[in-house]
Amino acid sequence: MSTKKKEVEETVTSIPEKAAQPDLPVEEAVQAEHMAEVNEEEAVASEQDEASVSTGQLCRVAFCSRLNLRKNPGMHAPVLQVLPAGAELLIDPLEWTADGTGVWFPVTVDGVNGFVNGQYLTPAEV
Repeated sequence: MSTKKKEVEETVTSIPEKAAQPDLPVEEAVQAEHMAEVNEEEAVASEQDEASVSTGQLCRVAFCSRLNLRKNPGMHAPVLQVLPAGAELLIDPLEWTADGTGVWFPVTVDGVNGFVNGQYLTPAEV
């Protein structure tokens, strides 16, 4: 076999071998970087969950005998439950929606998510 033909064969066979072998240290570095980003995102989400609980304010239904827990903020939204006077709710004073009829707070009562009109709430004495 001539030297020229042998060089061509070596070049042809060596290219696929290099392409078939991934650079493992780079892949591992990318995977490690991705895992670090995922862990950081999970930590931020956990901190946000803790912050929403710690910024919650316990309120009591007042100024009315019954308060409607509505599906959406607004006087025309469907009523999900009727809360009696004195019922205690945990609200986040930083999360609210105003629609011209009042300021609406998202709450969860007995596993039901809805909105209540803030004008009928008063801070609960601790």
